[in-house]
Amino acid sequence: MREVKVGETVLDINNDSPPLAGYQESKPNVYSNLYPGDSSQYKEFEKSLVELQVQDSSLSLEKIDSQLLGPGFRCGFLGLLHREIICERMQKEYQCEIIITPPSITYRVTYQNGKIAEIINPQKILLNQKVKLIEELFISCLITTPLEYLGTISQFKIVKIDLLLNKQIVADLSFFVHENFAYERARLLCEKLKATLNPQNFVVPIQACIGNQVIARETLPALKKNVTAKLYGGDYTRKMKL
Repeated sequence: MREVKVGETVLDINNDSPPLAGYQESKPNVYSNLYPGDSSQYKEFEKSLVELQVQDSSLSLEKIDSQLLGPGFRCGFLGLLHREIICERMQKEYQCEIIITPPSITYRVTYQNGKIAEIINPQKILLNQKVKLIEELFISCLITTPLEYLGTISQFKIVKIDLLLNKQIVADLSFFVHENFAYERARLLCEKLKATLNPQNFVVPIQACIGNQVIARETLPALKKNVTAKLYGGDYTRKMKL
């Protein structure tokens, strides 16, 4: 079923009728990376996404791998509402805890040699070729407001929040937000990462930063092993073996 897309005409091999015209393939406008909350549940996570794609052909999937978050998928959505619906179905219908990165769009990269490429994943920009220009879509917005609110609107400031795991920036989790909501968004994301990431053999600090300033922090405790749990009771030779 994944090979057949909405709008395609299925005919008998001996039937030379023309396909029905007017159908256009849906094109994603927003992209986000999805990772399983627990990397050991990756197979169930992958199966759930593939089933959703069979039901919704407008969802595009591309396998990716992150050094810190593990394997996942770069998903293409029709818009932010479509993205929200897919994530909610993953959690409620398939009981999958997921980590989702902030939305991004398609970038058009022009290289010095004249080559033009449309890239949905910034990590795939060819660094071995000199980049002349990087373009992205933007919205031209006209805001009509009473005069008394003009000063407040003109002073809107937007900040970039970077997420650091074990003091390493995870570029996929960086996002922009209004400074009034920066602390709340950063705190919630740090708490969610602490609840979903797998413990390591060492303590992992989870930090949200604006520039060099840390505005929220959680600590993922190290994986503990109670090595003395089996050293009680029995003859001393049993202790020696353990």
